[in-house]
Amino acid sequence: MLKFCYYSQEVYTFQNEDNLIKSFSLDYFQSGKLDIPNKIITYTINHSRCIRLSDLIFYIDIDFVRIQFGSFLNLILSLLEKVEYIESEGLQHEYLDMNRIWLYFQEDGQYPGLIYQLLDYSIHFTGYSCPLDKGNRVKQKASIEIKQIISEIIDKCYNRIRINQKKNKDKNTSLYKQVIQQIQSLCKSNSSNEAIIFYIQEIIDQYKIDQQKKSKHFKLLDIDDTDIDPIRQKAVDKVNNVIKQIIEIGNKYGQVYIELLLQDIIQSMTQNLKTFKFDPQYCENYAQIKFKRLENKELELKQLVAGQIKDQILFSLQKYEKDYKFNIDEEEINYLQCQIVDSILQSPEVKHFYNTYWFQKDDQINYYIYAAISNIQQSIIQDEVESLFMLQILQLVDDL
Repeated sequence: MLKFCYYSQEVYTFQNEDNLIKSFSLDYFQSGKLDIPNKIITYTINHSRCIRLSDLIFYIDIDFVRIQFGSFLNLILSLLEKVEYIESEGLQHEYLDMNRIWLYFQEDGQYPGLIYQLLDYSIHFTGYSCPLDKGNRVKQKASIEIKQIISEIIDKCYNRIRINQKKNKDKNTSLYKQVIQQIQSLCKSNSSNEAIIFYIQEIIDQYKIDQQKKSKHFKLLDIDDTDIDPIRQKAVDKVNNVIKQIIEIGNKYGQVYIELLLQDIIQSMTQNLKTFKFDPQYCENYAQIKFKRLENKELELKQLVAGQIKDQILFSLQKYEKDYKFNIDEEEINYLQCQIVDSILQSPEVKHFYNTYWFQKDDQINYYIYAAISNIQQSIIQDEVESLFMLQILQLVDDL
């Protein structure tokens, strides 16, 4: 079992308050903290008990985590059933993607691993009513989006799933290809989710093993591979120790760095689990390089925002100066600009991107952030300019 013992915060804005509140009763997950006045929800995620779907698929894709065919089918089935459930209850998720889907493990000690695991988990969604992403996201029903997500999962995992090679090798391989291709075909042909669920359940029922064999052989289907690679089995403790050290180093810089370091170093480690040697100093230096790089991006964003809002500030000041006859000097304008920039950079929209490591891997992150804050910066400018003139009025009253 792998041990990812750290916490992170996921920050989302929301547009539909009623829909979000409804999600609390139908899809409660990891102590979501709701801030209605600012339209923010913050999830505190315990990564020792859950894994983001995009992370799981990444680890399968690089052959770090192993998954059997039966467990893979069960994952797809669980995703479809989750969407069917929430929509049947009138709950909509119009911005679903793999980064907003989580597997929550029902028992301590469960987690995807280097060797096969039978996992008991529930599926949960985050980011209800939050359109923030790379550019403007188009609303799409979860029942449609989930089929695109499943197709993407199949593309990434197809060559990583192993079938029982000890008996009926050719038959099992042919069956695997046939089933996967049929699921993907159903997804791409816009078949109903019910039809896909029915097909997968039919395959599981046809090839499942009885409960006693399931516990003994750690598999769901008769054609599942059960071979345990001794190299991978021996590497479990070493890998967990590496993960622990990565988390300790990343913690010095923040949650984004933990997740960036984990993905990069695990990908390198997976290439040779037997001989890989972890160098803490290299990891520390690597973290510092990433920290400096992201720090530079934040500075670039600050300069971008400051440059873009200067004219808007002057325009707003001119309107107030006509009514109140106050003269605002250059020093006050610069101070006002700094206040506004800081307010924008502390906004939920910016926090969403800064707390999300996969955005930090993208060189275009500042443009995504700037597009996201374009809708809020005018109101922030208006509020700050109004506060400045109210302060001027109060000072004038005091002087009388």
